[in-house]
Amino acid sequence: MSNENFINQLYYGDNLDVMSEKIQNKSIDLIYLDPPFNSNKNYNLIYSTATGQPVEENAIAFCDAWELTNDKLNDIKEFANELEVEDDNKSFADFWNAWVKALEYQNPKILAYLVFMARRLRLMKYKLKDTGSLFLHCDASASHYIKIILDGIFGHKNFRNEIIWQRTKNPKGSQFKEKKLGICTDSIFWYSKSENYKFDLSKIKVPLTKEEIEQKYHLKDDIGRYYSGPIERGPSMGDRPNLCYEYKGYKNQYPSGWRMTKENLIKLDELGNLGWSSTGRPFRKLRPEDDKGHPLYNLWTDINRLYKSKEKLGYPTQKPTDLLERIIKMCTDEGDIVLDPFCGCGTTLEAAQELKRKWIGIYICMLSTTLVEKRLVEKYPATLKKGKTYKVDGIPITMEQVKELINKADTNKNEGRYQFQYWAI
Repeated sequence: MSNENFINQLYYGDNLDVMSEKIQNKSIDLIYLDPPFNSNKNYNLIYSTATGQPVEENAIAFCDAWELTNDKLNDIKEFANELEVEDDNKSFADFWNAWVKALEYQNPKILAYLVFMARRLRLMKYKLKDTGSLFLHCDASASHYIKIILDGIFGHKNFRNEIIWQRTKNPKGSQFKEKKLGICTDSIFWYSKSENYKFDLSKIKVPLTKEEIEQKYHLKDDIGRYYSGPIERGPSMGDRPNLCYEYKGYKNQYPSGWRMTKENLIKLDELGNLGWSSTGRPFRKLRPEDDKGHPLYNLWTDINRLYKSKEKLGYPTQKPTDLLERIIKMCTDEGDIVLDPFCGCGTTLEAAQELKRKWIGIYICMLSTTLVEKRLVEKYPATLKKGKTYKVDGIPITMEQVKELINKADTNKNEGRYQFQYWAI
């Protein structure tokens, strides 16, 4: 496996196989995944096919209903064995084995889902560069279980944030009496591969408008607009003897001292950014030129899910491009590689292409794979030409591969029948 001559890649197939066989370890800068949520649903494709005809009602886009089959039991044992031989996962192995015993009889369906996710998350860790990050999108259906798996695989010390995305502000109408609070949020768990990860908050801050600047920086001096801020540390910040000194006849009232060294304070004063109140206390003058924009915290309320947007394709779990662009901007640079192992209708890939990042998308539904290709080529006709700046891999091109596709009908009549049909069309 090698990414030396990497160009954008779209894979059809099981992401566990694709990541194992096609993607080099320590080659990915960012992974975003919006996997099944354990919602116990079969999702039908709502959007039309490339021919413009609706997809038949029983053609499943993807299945999010889980059963603890013999195959899943074998996966559980195999995953436990994998953990046992890895030094950094041995402690998690003990927890996993205890978890299996508890859930195998109490909640076998959730166990089937968790082993599906755990095996893939473990592999994703190895695909990330040491400076890389993973963002996992989920909801309350199984987020508490997923968080434990992520802690076990990535280490709790590498947990960065739980981002809460308020995906809607529109009330959901119902003819029935409410029995619980409405749900309008998803969670996005952010983990880094190590403590040496890429992150630049300034890339995603929203600049202030002219009116907001005038309101925030409401004071003026000979240099221009400013607002006043503290230059001394408060008592609750702890004692700092090395920051306690006298400047222009003023000495700190508390042993917590100044907020900077005397050398830096002198430079601040020389720039005209140190002021004095009528009572003789110093303060800092903060200027709009140094303002990178609105603060951004882990609660994201400014990006709504898609309603009647031109961006909407009808895919049942489609996310807004703005959401993915924010994640990609803050943790990658131009030319970095972004992987979405559950790429669905291709929003992550479009966001990466827009931001001049390279991308890898994987999905197990052939209809989605072909529509992602169509979506990208229509949006970027000048830069994405087949065989030049991107590749599609996994679509059958030999009779042996076609037979393998047909054989899926033996284990999943719906999926196998329709995957072959989409290939044939």
